Parts: sequence; C-alpha cells; structure tokens
Amino acid sequence: MEITVGEVIVESVDLGGRTLRIDRAPHGRPIGDPAAVIDTVVDLLLQHLNELDNLSVAFGLCIVVMPAPLAGDPPVVVASSDLGWGRVDLLGQLVARVPRLEGACLLVNDANVAAVAEAAALEAEVGHPLTDLVYLKSLTGIGGGAIVAGNVVTGARGIGFEPGHVLVRSGGKPCACARHGCFNAEAGPEAVLEDAGLGDLAGRAGVTIAVAELVDRARSGDPRTLAALGRAGEVIESVVTDLSLAFDPQVVVLGGYWADVFNHLRVSTDLGLGEPSARTIAWTNSDESLPFVLPGRLGARAARAGAFRLAIDHLLSKPAALHNYNG
Repeated sequence: MEITVGEVIVESVDLGGRTLRIDRAPHGRPIGDPAAVIDTVVDLLLQHLNELDNLSVAFGLCIVVMPAPLAGDPPVVVASSDLGWGRVDLLGQLVARVPRLEGACLLVNDANVAAVAEAAALEAEVGHPLTDLVYLKSLTGIGGGAIVAGNVVTGARGIGFEPGHVLVRSGGKPCACARHGCFNAEAGPEAVLEDAGLGDLAGRAGVTIAVAELVDRARSGDPRTLAALGRAGEVIESVVTDLSLAFDPQVVVLGGYWADVFNHLRVSTDLGLGEPSARTIAWTNSDESLPFVLPGRLGARAARAGAFRLAIDHLLSKPAALHNYNG
C-alpha cells in the first residue's frame, strides 16, 4: 500500500510478483490532518482485503509505503512536509483499526525501497551487482535513497538520507521545513510547475495531475516548460555532484517524473570537477555498461516494486532484521 501526496494505492501481488488486484482512492491532501488520510487508507484497505477474501486469496503481509522520514522500532512517521504532518504513529493506528494487520504489517520509506528496486532492475540489465547507488526522485516533493556497500543508508535516527532538504541556495525560496533555499523548494515539483506556468493547475487539480501535464508539454516541446526543466536540471546536477563527493556511488538514478523528462533536464551523464580537459575528479562507470547519471527504469511504481521485493523476501525467509528498509 502506497500513500502519495494525492492518493492511496493498494496493490496485491502473489509470491511470483504478479499483480492480483489494484485499487486507488484520492485522499484530497488535507494538510495537517493525518486522521483524514488514515480514514481513506483504512476504507480502501478493508475494501481491498474483502475482495481478496472473496477470491479466496490468502493474506500474507502488508507493506505500507510512506513518502516521509521514519524512525524508531517499530517505525513512526517523523514528519511529512508534503502532507503537513508532525510525528504520527501510522502503523499503530492502522493495526488498531484493522486487527488482521497485527504482526503482518511493515512501514517503509518510499525512496529507500525504490532505490533497492531500481538497483535490482539495473543489476538485471547489466548482469553484475550494483553495491553503491544514489537514487533521487521527484513526484511528491524530492526524496531519495542511498545504498552503500549493499546496505540502505538510514543513519542513527532513521533520517540519514533526506536530500530534499539539502541547502542549494542560501536565502532562496521558503521551504516547508522553515528554512530557505532547500533542494525541494528550488527544484521540487511545485517550484518547477510554478516556473512552467502550471501553478494554478496544481492548485486546482493537484500536483500529480499538474506534473502529468508538465511531462506532456515537455514531450511536445513547449518552450516555457523546457526552460523550467532546464533550470531545475542545473540545481539537480549541482546536488548530484555534491552527493557524489559524499558517497562516491557507481551510478546516480533519477526517478519519479524526472525519469520521464530526463533528457530535458540536461543533466550531464558523466560528471566531474575541474575543466573537462583536465578534471581533478571524474565520475564515470568504469565498465561503461551504464552512464554515471541515468533515468530510473521503474517510474512511479518503483517504491511499490521495492515493497513487493521486501514482502516476498520476508514471507519466504522471515528475516530477523529489516531495518535497512525502514528509513
């Protein structure tokens, strides 16, 4: 089950990874009102489980995918700038209202499981392991996940990789975190939509619909849209360079809607420091099987794909520790 900035998606898969059923419901993005969102989640989940019961499909495990930093054991939502939430025990509230989830429900960060899924997709593509990867995505704000030596980075408090609040412009646009000039404020979906002349549409119809229109306009070559994406790409490339200095990954993957407009962002696929003819540091993929910066392969479904992998692995092997997925 995935909670996005505008809707709830419940999708069931079997142990072979085949989709059995998918249901969606808008939650209306009631800012600062987690109870209203949780009501939508519970109603849709109960409807979905009832349909599975009617099909005689056994329920195994529920993975709740949340676009927010998580911390604790069991994890709780630390905060969500996209939804205006503070600390929320989402897992506890869901289990209290849907008792069959007791002992059979995990709460995970969307970008962390998406990073795992994208790494697996690329490994299948090139035929060798990817142990170090940075994943950045934009659709509901800006999020990301980092894999270092095969492990997802979570940090001491579960918020070890939250790139949306990296400072990119001192004194820049105000951010929901109360700072100015964060990556999300300067190059997040709302900022790009406003720059492209789609801010009113986002306000009326929601960010998801407005982003879809942005992608369509980019594909049709709309000059204002392309200019807005190019400006966002400059910020993205700067952040990618900084993160590459921090993590030295094999590849950097741009997901969410950035994958759909990758070429229009004009982010260099091979980055470095210094003049191109005499770079002091250059990031390229050593075996040339992949560019250093590349678009995601799984699109908007990346987080759910990662959640399915986690659920299937959990059901098949019952691992004792799943903390690497709980960022």
